[in-house]
Amino acid sequence: MRSAFPATVASTSGTPPSPGVAASGVLRPAPMVSPDYPEPDAVSSSGNSPRIGVHMADDQVHEVRVHLTREQAPIRKAVLEMTGTDVTFGVPGWQGEHYGFEPGAVPEYPGTLDYLVASVAGCLIGTFGGTLKARGITATGDDLVADAIGEVGVDDDNVLRLRRIIVRYTLKAAPEHHEAAERCNQIHAHHCPNARSVAAAIDIVTELDFVPVEEKAGAPA
Repeated sequence: MRSAFPATVASTSGTPPSPGVAASGVLRPAPMVSPDYPEPDAVSSSGNSPRIGVHMADDQVHEVRVHLTREQAPIRKAVLEMTGTDVTFGVPGWQGEHYGFEPGAVPEYPGTLDYLVASVAGCLIGTFGGTLKARGITATGDDLVADAIGEVGVDDDNVLRLRRIIVRYTLKAAPEHHEAAERCNQIHAHHCPNARSVAAAIDIVTELDFVPVEEKAGAPA
């Protein structure tokens, strides 16, 4: 099944949806959820939410701090101040060609667009895993993997623009979890911090390939 954010597009498993067919064309504000915690409708039959942790106040703002330096063009470096992690940006492949760099003329590092796609997709798979976990579905290691594709176009003023991110999940789970997994795919992007942050400018599409497998005896949920 494929799901699109902000409008949720639904179809039968393995069949692409018809263009413009939206199950929900209106996006309403929803509470944010940690990638490791379930979304609001993942409430047990007893009515108790399995979510734990401390919620931030609506008016509370946190800062993500990054220090950047521009090395010899087109190389840029960033230090993510919360962890001290160094990141180097370049213009690999067609990105370099767009900016006029001959192949092999400059050191090749991932581009900012590569990191943007990876960041959104990484947040999505974490949120998806949290919604699955809330329903007792194992979603770690090889049980849940994904491939992400960023579709980049060139606007009229010759600026590259990331127009769409497609995340294709492969989930191995017991057959009885199929319906719940499809439901998780339909709703999880609405509760992903990164997807919500960029959805006004970038189409977010998720696809689920559900692979039915027999559960191993004693396997943790």
